[in-house]
Amino acid sequence: MLQKFIYTLILMKVLLANLCDSPENLHLEQALVSAAARRRGMTLDILHDFDFAYSFIPQKAGVRGFRLKYTGDAAARRALAGGYDALLALDFPKNRRCAPLFAWLFAGLKASRRYFLANHLAPLKGHNFTADIFRRAKLLRGARLAWSLEYDDPGPWKEFGLEPARFFRRPYCIDTGYYSPGRGDGCGGYVLSAGSAGRDFPALAKAAARLGARLRVRSDSPRPAGFGSNGEAWLPFSPNLHTLLDDIRGSRLVALPVGGDFLNEAAGNSIAFMAMSCGRPVLARDTAYMRRYIKDGVNGFLYDGRSRKALSAGLERALAQRPAALAALCRRARATMLERASMAALSASVLEAVGLDAPDSPSAGF
Repeated sequence: MLQKFIYTLILMKVLLANLCDSPENLHLEQALVSAAARRRGMTLDILHDFDFAYSFIPQKAGVRGFRLKYTGDAAARRALAGGYDALLALDFPKNRRCAPLFAWLFAGLKASRRYFLANHLAPLKGHNFTADIFRRAKLLRGARLAWSLEYDDPGPWKEFGLEPARFFRRPYCIDTGYYSPGRGDGCGGYVLSAGSAGRDFPALAKAAARLGARLRVRSDSPRPAGFGSNGEAWLPFSPNLHTLLDDIRGSRLVALPVGGDFLNEAAGNSIAFMAMSCGRPVLARDTAYMRRYIKDGVNGFLYDGRSRKALSAGLERALAQRPAALAALCRRARATMLERASMAALSASVLEAVGLDAPDSPSAGF
């Protein structure tokens, strides 16, 4: 306790490098901003490379510091020349233009300690220019601590030079303040589905049609042949992120039809967690990963992904719930997210580790 008290009286400069343009990373950046604001003596500068404004996400600047858009290596190096007590890098940059600077952050920036926080899966070889550089040069070997998603394969992370004792796995988290219940939840009366990889939308459409349920799908995948013959709505996912929250809140149920032969046990977790945080019921494939967060009939619904009949039966069971039982289930769903998948809790724990140079637990606070 004395160590923590002394630390709060000492000014600590932290640089957050958020060079991976995605709404998930902007949500996490803002959670870190809020967590830093609650820590006396901490300043937080932010360097980002976001080309899209994501104006639908509430945004604040750094804490007693700046939020600077990357415009080139020279300008960035001048802005960061004063040095930092800690660097916190959030994912590898998407744009290869940031690769030289990102490598410099880990090899040349004046920083007492360096940390890496993954909010996406480890990029495969050849899929991310910067990650490939870090693989070859083992540039993460200088990281004091690094966190990856709990369902990610730890093997690829070793290729970046991380020492096992400094590598921890953490849960996938969402912004439970943004994804929250709203007025008129479920008023749209439709079943909502979303995503691309492994989705069996035709099976879900057939089941919904049998039950007379309206279906709305958000996906960047090609629209299946014949989809819409029963009035199903198909909406591209990425160009309509600004309406996703309203779509979730207005849904009667969020159903994720992932086929049993799809290997990723966590497929659909992001949409499932958003919906649960909004207090909406979720129907998801029964996997070991999903069972960590969803207890069938208690805070959501699970089905056997090996059977289309099981998907149909699961949909029917979820839609047949009485209002009082469904409301209680939805409250438990949100409570689960607040307890086990909150970005606020994750951010507070990460900054605690950065500030005290030691993690509270290998799972970053969970």
